[in-house]
Amino acid sequence: MVLTRSEDINRALRVVKENPNKYLIICTGHQGERNSFLDKLTSGVYHYKLSSEDGIIFSSETIPTPVNIANKMALLKRLESSGVQIADDVHVSGHAYRNDLKTFLKILKPIHFIPSHGGIDKISAAINVGNELGYQLNKTSHILLDHQELEL
Repeated sequence: MVLTRSEDINRALRVVKENPNKYLIICTGHQGERNSFLDKLTSGVYHYKLSSEDGIIFSSETIPTPVNIANKMALLKRLESSGVQIADDVHVSGHAYRNDLKTFLKILKPIHFIPSHGGIDKISAAINVGNELGYQLNKTSHILLDHQELEL
């Protein structure tokens, strides 16, 4: 049997639905981009219904172009209609500052830390912050390049 990407995502979302307190979904779509994960989730493409128990954190400002502004507003309307808790414009530079990252890691206390955005300079700096907090490279902190997978 061949699964489509949507089937794989729906299967993973069923697992999340069964134990929502065990999972944090990090996804695309903070600008309201069409065909992003958030766009598909809020448009009913994926079989997961958001509720007031869910929270969405937008970790950057909307890039001020007419298309982005319109797409983001449409996305926010769909999210608000589901009752989801929204934290918008949480971070303004696009990349977390060192202390922001430390705070984030201290709050979430993830078992594994995988910085996933920015060039190798930003990823390496994030790994160093993780090291300061006790994460160990290739054991509890990991560097993945595009399209690499890690089984935990």
